[in-house]
Amino acid sequence: KSADLSIYNQSRPFFSNKGAAMMLRKRVVDKIGLFDDDFWSYYEETDFCHRVWLAGFECWYFPEAELFHALGGSFLTFPNHITQFHNAKNRLSSILKNFQWPYLIWAVMAYFLSGLLLAIFWLVSGKPKHTWSFFRAIGWNLRHWPSISRKRRQTRALRVTSDRDIFRQVKNNPRLSYFYYLITNLSRFKDNLQ
Repeated sequence: KSADLSIYNQSRPFFSNKGAAMMLRKRVVDKIGLFDDDFWSYYEETDFCHRVWLAGFECWYFPEAELFHALGGSFLTFPNHITQFHNAKNRLSSILKNFQWPYLIWAVMAYFLSGLLLAIFWLVSGKPKHTWSFFRAIGWNLRHWPSISRKRRQTRALRVTSDRDIFRQVKNNPRLSYFYYLITNLSRFKDNLQ
């Protein structure tokens, strides 16, 4: 949407910032570490920011900042089903590592429901490799459960803030018009979805 809208011209807490546009204090990195090494690409900043919040710090959006970014330019040379695999793999891994009960249950259910719907959409659209990427992501997480479980214990040791308290600050339930806008503007991103 237009950057001129008033909602985008106010500093405010944000659940996750774009990795290409983050500034943070050294003490944050000293406390929580860096991006997860298993996240080759995609969702690494969201996983990182979730841990920032859990450790008692905050992520903020500042409209005065300017960023010039190629928007995944390096990934345009990769087949999109590879991108979808890493996105789905990392999203599930982050959910399993970071959420506490009962949010973990809700997040896993939402992940599977949305992923399954997307996989069916890809299948009927003639993109079986995309569909398979969702199931490969689940398989990856099952095979790497010992590592994910170890990281989950590390995250629990960091936690000073509950998911409930985080979401009180950053959760914005979008109106139906948001989803309409999202669906009707997908054609703009058609090249990236293929």
